[in-house]
Amino acid sequence: VEQGAVLNAHGGNKIQVKQNATINGEISSITTFTANKVLNVNQNLTVNGKISVGSSYFSGNYTAIGNVLLNPGSEIQYVGTIDQTIDPSLNYYNLTVRGSGTKTINSAMSVLDTWVIDDAACLLNSNKNVTCGSSFINNSTGTHALGAGTYTFTGTTVGGTGTTDFSGATVNFSGSSITIGDGNEGDGSLTFGNVSFSNTNSSVTVGANSY
Repeated sequence: VEQGAVLNAHGGNKIQVKQNATINGEISSITTFTANKVLNVNQNLTVNGKISVGSSYFSGNYTAIGNVLLNPGSEIQYVGTIDQTIDPSLNYYNLTVRGSGTKTINSAMSVLDTWVIDDAACLLNSNKNVTCGSSFINNSTGTHALGAGTYTFTGTTVGGTGTTDFSGATVNFSGSSITIGDGNEGDGSLTFGNVSFSNTNSSVTVGANSY
């Protein structure tokens, strides 16, 4: 699938690739595809573009006998209107969870760049450690259970229009420039319990104030 192209998955049928598959464009859905397989790859699946997951698990829609490689600039979207488990074995570059239902983190995981929660999706973390490399943006109207694990933000921004409550978790900021709820990403509610800043030279902006 080349850059700029969109493959619409209707469900009920799948594409079988005998060797390697590369997604430079987008695999999306114009109808609900939940338990239906979209793509079976006999070797490696490389994603440079964007693919959507409608099944309860990533492997419900996509399987590769080899490796699943998520390159810089790629994005995985969990879009189901059902409960979904975020696959922790994938090294996400950009991650979006949207639609509705509960999106569960059941093992330690990382997102190298931007993580967005949208629509009415509810994030559930069963006390696992999470690393986010750039921005964590919560625009969801859902209620989240962020658990008692450790969230390490190595990038810049935590914000969004939704309600984000880290009061039970440990939050570590390690970036050199940190923005917490500046309004550019929305004026939602942010609550922290145990917070640390491991970079002693970092600049911190909270709301409109810099420190």
